[in-house]
Amino acid sequence: MICNRHRAISILFGYDPALLDYLFTSSRQGLARPASTLVREAALIGQAAPVQVAVALDFWDGGRRSRLADVTRLLDAHRYDCFIAALEYYVAAGAGACRCHRCSQRRPKTQKTVAKRVALLPGTPSFEEDTNVRA
Repeated sequence: MICNRHRAISILFGYDPALLDYLFTSSRQGLARPASTLVREAALIGQAAPVQVAVALDFWDGGRRSRLADVTRLLDAHRYDCFIAALEYYVAAGAGACRCHRCSQRRPKTQKTVAKRVALLPGTPSFEEDTNVRA
């Protein structure tokens, strides 16, 4: 089974083998280096690379490294389109609940936190209920 997170990252990178090789081990089962090192070293690749790597790592482990302001400011039109396509895939595929071998072995601790935040987005029933309680 193909990992939904890995597929979202592939879409984000425009299926660029160089970026995928940079981020993942040769077997594609894990990160090539620690996340902080990957983001720091990505600055040597180009201006947009640290943003792409930060978003990819957020897809991978549910961290909070990327900022929407950086995405809209630093990505060119093609990379921004890839970002939108990857985000749409990530949400539609339920990547936060991926059932591949890697994800079923080790669930990120932040997954529940992310699910709670999504449940509190405007327009969702739980958001409306939560706001009505506070009002």
